[in-house]
Amino acid sequence: MKYLIFIIKVFFKVKIIFKDPKNYDLVIFDDESIDELGAILKNRKYFILQSRINRIDKIYISLNIIRNIIKNYKKKISTAYFLSLLDIIKPKVVFTFIDNSFKFSELAKLKNQKIKFIALQNGARYEHKEFEHLYKNKIIKYNFSENFFIPYLLCYGRYEIDDFKKHNIKVNDFSVVGSLRVSNFFLKKKKLKNIIMTFA
Repeated sequence: MKYLIFIIKVFFKVKIIFKDPKNYDLVIFDDESIDELGAILKNRKYFILQSRINRIDKIYISLNIIRNIIKNYKKKISTAYFLSLLDIIKPKVVFTFIDNSFKFSELAKLKNQKIKFIALQNGARYEHKEFEHLYKNKIIKYNFSENFFIPYLLCYGRYEIDDFKKHNIKVNDFSVVGSLRVSNFFLKKKKLKNIIMTFA
């Protein structure tokens, strides 16, 4: 009941857009920490797919979207809605900085044959070990290694590759890129140094 009330409150505070979203080659899944992606997204056109109910500020509604939601009615309503948007936007890539998102994983399993799903590691990951412990001790029924999936993971280093393989986490392809936050730190440091030098 509390969840239903929360959904109703959210629905009344968002902007309803009565048309299909435009086509984009790039969709950013989850706008949490999107400021960190500034250097990557500079001069790129993209669509932000807000996935957290407390952050959603607009909802698209059209006959096309409703038809697609009905087609995917066996899924959760949020999943059916996201699938509908992806079918209409027709992106080549869905990219996220929230690499531990269960919803991103779910969509990737359903759409990875048509769309490239890429996740960039956001932080150190130990959740899979916690889930594995809880599952083995029959505290939860969710088997993380059997259900979680990332087609393409841009990770910190070799440790993540070895660790994910050791725990049978399904990742089709890894690329070692390091930490975006560390990269942003040095980029800001360089800019700050250049600004200071202009006054020297």
